[in-house]
Amino acid sequence: MPNELKPCPFCGGVAQLTHKSECWGHGMNIDEHFVKCTQCGCKGKTHPAYDKTTAQCITDAIVSWNKRC
Repeated sequence: MPNELKPCPFCGGVAQLTHKSECWGHGMNIDEHFVKCTQCGCKGKTHPAYDKTTAQCITDAIVSWNKRC
């Protein structure tokens, strides 16, 4: 599992793995994982844990953030 986050591609700020619980209605709560810059607020792709494990969502969020074009 990757564990080091690259700096923000826009401002060079420190990136932080973030987690929140999202209510999708009818009592269904979904955990979402994403990476966000602590300086400019740039946010990476959100990975909801409705069909994956939490560990896989965390890995996917880190990989998405670290991927550069």
